[in-house]
Amino acid sequence: INKGYYQVGDNVTAEMSAYTLDQKPVTGTGKLTLFRISYNDAGEPQEDVVSTWELNPNEEGRARQQFAASAAGQYRLSFTVTDAQGR
Repeated sequence: INKGYYQVGDNVTAEMSAYTLDQKPVTGTGKLTLFRISYNDAGEPQEDVVSTWELNPNEEGRARQQFAASAAGQYRLSFTVTDAQGR
């Protein structure tokens, strides 16, 4: 993501990369998850899934997703990729 904050209604472009430790691109099946972060009475963070996208990385191990910032708050993106060997 290009910046750390957005206004409600802004378009967000998330760009992800998947690489091995020796910097080789990883291809396979991917999933991007958007979590909203809130805090309980003890001040501990809690996460709720807002959206998910099936998003496979390209041959260079890269993926991109656009979405609109629809509500104020704190959020986190998680991108997971499973390669052809199931790792």
